[in-house]
Amino acid sequence: MQPVQQYRWKAVNGAGKSFSGVCSAASEGEAAAFVRSNYGYLTFLQREKAKTAFTFGKWQTKCRLTDEELAVFFSQLALMLNSGLPVLKALSVLEKRLPQKTARLCRELQDGLQNGESLAGCVNNGRAAWGSLAAAVIAAGEAGGILCEMLDELAQYYQLQAQMKRFIKNISLYPLFLLTASLAVALVFIVKVLPLFADLYASMNAAVPPYLNLLFTLQGALADNLPAFLLTLLAAVFLAVRQRGRIMQALFAVPFLKTQKQLYLEIRFCKVLALLLHGGIPLPQAAQIAGEALGDAKLRQQAENFAADVLRGLSPVEAALNAKPLFGSLSTEFIGVGAETGKLPELLARAAELLQIRFDDTLKKLKVVLEPLLLLFVAAFVSAIILAVAAPMFSLSGAMPEY
Repeated sequence: MQPVQQYRWKAVNGAGKSFSGVCSAASEGEAAAFVRSNYGYLTFLQREKAKTAFTFGKWQTKCRLTDEELAVFFSQLALMLNSGLPVLKALSVLEKRLPQKTARLCRELQDGLQNGESLAGCVNNGRAAWGSLAAAVIAAGEAGGILCEMLDELAQYYQLQAQMKRFIKNISLYPLFLLTASLAVALVFIVKVLPLFADLYASMNAAVPPYLNLLFTLQGALADNLPAFLLTLLAAVFLAVRQRGRIMQALFAVPFLKTQKQLYLEIRFCKVLALLLHGGIPLPQAAQIAGEALGDAKLRQQAENFAADVLRGLSPVEAALNAKPLFGSLSTEFIGVGAETGKLPELLARAAELLQIRFDDTLKKLKVVLEPLLLLFVAAFVSAIILAVAAPMFSLSGAMPEY
């Protein structure tokens, strides 16, 4: 049995109308027969080359859309579908308006739709770019006849995700900049300024403390091997970037950071679960999909346990209590009220809003406390170096005779 290949084709029917697309076939002849039987005269046929991803170690380039790009795409697609445009026409317009990466994905969606697939199926085939959540939400919208509404909800979800990530990055930017600047100043001081003190003390035959001798030795070795040191520093940064998963795992083992991470994942889970339930997906299936979207193995298992408890007949609030790391006390109470009133999606969304307010307030307070602490640390670090270097000069000035 021959492997299935992708063939890009163009054709013209008897009325002169042009068609194009991509089809799957075992051979070129089979692809040509498919095009002729469905679209008329074949004018172009070429086998698509297999797309290989560039790999470097464990890195692999992926055409993954950011939350901002997903929010823009789904909001504009929903707007065009609401105005009465067919899906294919809307994707064609977006292909011309959006950036190249998103335009290429729009073209792939058009090819899949022309081959008879649903929009959810096309998005699911490109899960590496769109993520697992988009396909499930679109499938729910297509099944319930509320595709435009679900696309709007999906765009709002990704917009809120982008805002939350941007807020976290802004909070982290100042401490990172301050630490980097302090290290750069310390390096310049050691390489450029410290040799002047070493020459001064040598010319005056001053007694230098052992710790200062060690500092002068370190400066000499650093000055003689500065290119090698800089290369080692770059290699260390590169290694830290590659091992960022393990570094983040170690950081999140700290109790405070671990609590904030769990809160962040709880907010995401409640938002996704509310979105899927609003689309008509049953609670067990919605919980499993939302768990996959978290990207955390332990909480994904808790989501599967929650779905299994609901399937066994437990009430949603009892299942939430059994999945304690996944649901906090606030979201558990809202689940109980939502299950009793039949407004579970709305109350889950409200719980996520309240939890996000708490999360944002905690990060703001952390920033307020962290900024002066970092400034105090940098000031103490610089002062210690200056005092250590200048201490022999103070003793020399005290030993000089008065005139």
